[in-house]
Order: sequence, then C-alpha cells, then structure tokens
Amino acid sequence: HMIEAAAMNIALSAKKVQYKKFLATNIKASLSLDKDEWNLQNISINHGEGRLTLNGRIKTDGSKNPFSIGGKMENIDISKVFYSFNNFSFDGLSDKNLKGSLSADFNISASIDSKAEIVPYSTKGYINLSLKNGALQNFEPMQKISASVFKNRDMSDIRFAELKDNIEIDGTLIKVNSMEIQSTVITMFIEGIYDMKTGPDMSILVPLSNLKKRGPDYELVNEGTDSKKGISVHLRCRNGDDGKVKIVWDPFKKARKNKDKRVAQSARLAADKNTEEAKVLIAENN
Repeated sequence: HMIEAAAMNIALSAKKVQYKKFLATNIKASLSLDKDEWNLQNISINHGEGRLTLNGRIKTDGSKNPFSIGGKMENIDISKVFYSFNNFSFDGLSDKNLKGSLSADFNISASIDSKAEIVPYSTKGYINLSLKNGALQNFEPMQKISASVFKNRDMSDIRFAELKDNIEIDGTLIKVNSMEIQSTVITMFIEGIYDMKTGPDMSILVPLSNLKKRGPDYELVNEGTDSKKGISVHLRCRNGDDGKVKIVWDPFKKARKNKDKRVAQSARLAADKNTEEAKVLIAENN
C-alpha cells in the first residue's frame, strides 16, 4: 500500500530514440508517476531539423483514461513529419508532395480505453500552424484544379507564401478555418473539414484575377482572408463514389454548408453520446 501511494519522479535523457519511422535526437524529459496520474513535463526533442517541446498528463482510471498534451513545434521539416507518421493516413498527400518549415503550437485532449484505443469522439483540440518556404509538388488535386479552371497551367511545382491557419479537432473531424493560399501559380482560399473516416469536404474559392499568368518575378505576399476577392469561382474538393478525390463546381457553396452541419453534429455527439440522435450519428459515421 505504501508503494501504491508513493509518487515517483524520473528524469530521462537520450541522444537518439527511434520508433518505426520516427527518429528523435537530444531527448530530455521529466516524468512524475502517481497512483492514478502520470505527468509529462518539459519534454524536448529534436526532429526533422527542428525542435518539439511539450507537456502532458494522463489519468489512469481503467475504463476511460483522459489525457491532454500541449506544446510547440519550431522549424520542423514538414516532409519528415509526414514520413515519420505514415502521412497521417491522408489520401493523396504525402511526404513526397509537401515541403516547408513547420512551426505550431497545439493542445489536444482525448481518452484511451482499457485496450489502449482512443475513445470514439473524445478527441478535441487545436493547432495554430505556420508553414514557411512551402512547396507542393505533383499533388493530384491541384492538377485537377488546373484542368477544371486554368487550362494548360503547370501546377506540378508550386511555391507558397507563408501558410497560416487555426485548425480545430473535434472527434473524427479536422476543421480547417478560412486559409489563404498565395502561390507562384494561383491564389485561392480554402475552408472545410477533413473527416478521418470519410475524407475531405473542402470549399475552394478561386478569384478570377488568377486568369493572368504569373511570371518568375511574382512576389509572394499574403493579402489576408478578409481581403476583397472580386468575382470568384467556387469549387468543392471531396471523395467521389470510387474513394478518389474529386474537384467539382460548387456554385451554391454546399461544402461550406456541410462544414457547418458536420461541426454542429460533432458538438452534439461530444455533449451527449447516449441520446438517440447521437447513437444514429455514431452509427452513420462508423
């Protein structure tokens, strides 16, 4: 009983740790282990030519073990992050497509059941991200936008101004708020959701001012998501019946409306998973 009641404090350091594809160096961490709570303090690692620092906590009560984790990423090579985590199971976007230096602050909470699996719809959090010196190479959806709107424009290697956004995580939904993409070939604004079960449903607004081709000396400067966009084309990016990403016209802005609907559904699920409505929604999304 005395052992159960005692707390244990552990300081760890290692030059190198590798788990599957994930490689970390210069690891430092402090752990505090109590009977029913573990605290992770001042964890810092080098990864992807940058640095990650974080703190976290997990309560161990058997059936639902809530945990939270927060921290910062500084100047991490985003292609190495995607490689390390098997591209986060994203369809079509991989470490071979995406380049740039990623910085972010984040806070994520969820619960783990007795089988070490995430409790459905328990995940919540946010990521404030910044991607500098970004590039997108041979990304199929961009090629489809080229085919749909801008014929014969080479979108195989696109460089970006700084990408910034606040991404919200709620259950299986990743909500992308309005984000400006200012690139060497096109300006567009995207928002929508990425569902880890069903894939993306994104609204893409493309101002017709893009009709003029950009020369090699085009200056990459963000104008802001609230800037005047003029006459624009609305597109929708989502999975088709064959499971592949499709880009279609969206004059009635159905992607935006669906985002609001799905976010509201997710909020109701989080509020009470035992109502009849919640049970139906869970069944539909499993």
